[in-house]
Amino acid sequence: MDIYSGRMTIWSGAMPDIYLIDHQGQLLRQISARNMPLGVLADEEFEPGVEVLEIPIDAHLYLHTDGLTEMNHPKLGEFGEERLLQLLQRPLAGRFEAVVEAIGAYRPDLPQEDDIALVALDLQRPAEILDQHGGELAQEQRHERIIPFQIQLELEAEDMRRLDPISLCSGILAQQPGLRPHKDMIHTLFAELYNNALEHSVLGLGSVDKSETQAFIDYYQQRQHKLQTLEQAHISLSFRLIREAEGELLEIQLQDSGRGFDAAQALERSRSEGLASRGLALLSQFSERLEYSNDGRQARLLYRLS
Repeated sequence: MDIYSGRMTIWSGAMPDIYLIDHQGQLLRQISARNMPLGVLADEEFEPGVEVLEIPIDAHLYLHTDGLTEMNHPKLGEFGEERLLQLLQRPLAGRFEAVVEAIGAYRPDLPQEDDIALVALDLQRPAEILDQHGGELAQEQRHERIIPFQIQLELEAEDMRRLDPISLCSGILAQQPGLRPHKDMIHTLFAELYNNALEHSVLGLGSVDKSETQAFIDYYQQRQHKLQTLEQAHISLSFRLIREAEGELLEIQLQDSGRGFDAAQALERSRSEGLASRGLALLSQFSERLEYSNDGRQARLLYRLS
């Protein structure tokens, strides 16, 4: 949770859906896992895809393990996601206790076969704590002057195999004090840009619904094979600070030697309910401007810093 920017970043590896529910009991967002369980994939196959959303301070975030919803009573049946959601979609007072009471009805006659965990995160509390103890620091960090800079890198096929350009570039940018409050968002946006260029344009892979486990595994096996056999390819990266009368922007540009991809079609697909290409929707939502040109081989993103 980044209270300074008012955003929340969620990485979920094969966990049950996460619920964002306001104080009146309205379901604001249901967030499905888009990654494999942590530790299943090799390091180079790890998928850093996240959900980024604005923090609604009049809401709670609920996370749970599947040991809760998969409890199966001989008379009461399976506890289930639907029962849990019904219990959570009520006014805030007594909501958590209602779930605990319902679990109690299962527990006396049912041997515990799995861990049972329920977490309720009050999104208003961190904001209140920041106001009380960290407001002045937050203002100082947000308004630290950024030294003008321009960074350019050229990656060849071997660099794409051996290096981690996402962490490398994010780490360089995070060294600037004025960029530190934005480091998580910059990392997320750059990761989506780079992975789009590498996977869709350079390697020629299509999109995949990563909620489908086997499709996810097949996709990354194919990604790894194509990357290992890649011979002639390059990706040019550029990072630049832009100063305007309205404030400062970070410009990120990528240009690759691949076959390109239909960015407009991918963005339209990303707005659907599936998980394929969802990263493009995130780029569009949190950037000041996003442009693709040269048949998807060139991308330019502007992210507002102040």
